[in-house]
Amino acid sequence: MRKRSGTQAAPKLHDVRLGGDTIRFELRRSARRTRTINIRVEGDRVVLAVPVRTPLSEARDIVRKRATWILDHLARTPVQPPQLLVEGRGELPFMGRSVPVMVEPSAVRSAAARLVDDTLRVNVPPALDAELRDESARHAVVEWLRVQAAEKLPVEVERWWPRLGTGEHARVRIGNQRRQWGNCSAEGVIRFSWRVMMLEPELIEYVVVHEMAHLTRMDHSKEYWALVARAMPDAADRRRRLREVQDTLPL
Repeated sequence: MRKRSGTQAAPKLHDVRLGGDTIRFELRRSARRTRTINIRVEGDRVVLAVPVRTPLSEARDIVRKRATWILDHLARTPVQPPQLLVEGRGELPFMGRSVPVMVEPSAVRSAAARLVDDTLRVNVPPALDAELRDESARHAVVEWLRVQAAEKLPVEVERWWPRLGTGEHARVRIGNQRRQWGNCSAEGVIRFSWRVMMLEPELIEYVVVHEMAHLTRMDHSKEYWALVARAMPDAADRRRRLREVQDTLPL
């Protein structure tokens, strides 16, 4: 691979969408390979090594055939996000702003979070040691984000429905996807990750539009991207920004 100015160019990635899942893979063509292929999961990356003349369409077919194996291995890959709490304090990105997080021992049976005066206050049982306290607090923050997502994302879907809705109104569910912001099923169910709430509003809008466009096109064809662009002219820029931020979130 060619280097420029002392840095190595990032490999080009390709997408294969299967129902509600998207597999992103790097394609490595080699003149030394004549017939064999090799597919492997390196951390959270999928690498497909093929003979040099293998067309992209055939490579995508290979990934589709091995999708179950690939998704199983990706699911086992631990994700190490930045740390949320240090000594009971931290900051949570929430809808475009940074919210201070304060963990406070209190007479409660289980940890719970609530927003008070622009600070997310997390009450935890007083007998917990520091490690268990922070773990319990993280679970409470996740649950708080899940509740926020369940309240706000259906409203956002309704707001975009006149431009992107089709058929019966979509059912919105909140999930725990780590590698996807959302997915849309052929049955009209849109499932968003609660992690969406850690994005700024413009990127939340993009995730909603991206999934709602799948109500019409269950692929990533030119027609699909044209539909997204008609609804959101700056979608390409928002998509780029989303990729930049996705590995910086603390949960």
